[in-house]
Amino acid sequence: LLKTMDRLTVKLAKKVIYVSPSLMNAAKKNGVCHISKSVIIGNGSSNGVDLKAFSIQQVNGEKQENLINKNNLKGKKVIGFVGRVSLHKGSYELVKGFEEVQKKHPDTVLIMVGHMRCSKPLETQIKNNPAIIHFPFQNDVQLYMSLFDLLVLPSWREGFPNVPIQAAAMGIPVIVSNATGCIDSVKDGFNGMIFPVKNVEKLKEALFSYIQDEKLRKKHGANGIIWANNFSNKKIWANLSTFYSELK
Repeated sequence: LLKTMDRLTVKLAKKVIYVSPSLMNAAKKNGVCHISKSVIIGNGSSNGVDLKAFSIQQVNGEKQENLINKNNLKGKKVIGFVGRVSLHKGSYELVKGFEEVQKKHPDTVLIMVGHMRCSKPLETQIKNNPAIIHFPFQNDVQLYMSLFDLLVLPSWREGFPNVPIQAAAMGIPVIVSNATGCIDSVKDGFNGMIFPVKNVEKLKEALFSYIQDEKLRKKHGANGIIWANNFSNKKIWANLSTFYSELK
């Protein structure tokens, strides 16, 4: 039923904007894409990211220090996650991979920011591990991202996720799955790493790479600021404006 509605919508549309290249490829694969009508704005993204807001310089230093002290984060390596703590966001794989890393590196911490939407067993597992800190949904997500040494988004599917770009803009290296949308949000080997979706072993390897190699972590973090410029909301808006003005 959903595919039929997509086919009808695309057939009637003059142009179809896809928010990521991999999403357009998925539409082709599922037979709901008209190539001649298909458009991607810039490198992808639905609305771009406010790079000024997602800058480490914009973070309130006092609030950041308070969070560090309150959660005993000094001297710790912090792995971050922002999103719903749920099955399709890859939370199960992340917790499992983190606990493997934790065995060899007890100074690591996992911070998960977002609504808890997982099973009770996983929620209990998270709450019972003192090295996993859960914060509910936050409006000031930049403040919490400023605590991260790296960010992970192991999602099973996305359209185009903004979180990896937001983290990159703050100089944070990013690990994502190769799921639709996610794969377009990171430049593998430049500002982050991409691992096969649901593959805990490969996720664990990526985590170890950054935890054990500070030089690589800092290099990819610095590259992230460059990468994020491709997704500036101002660039996306300018491209959208041009696209709409050229429609006849």
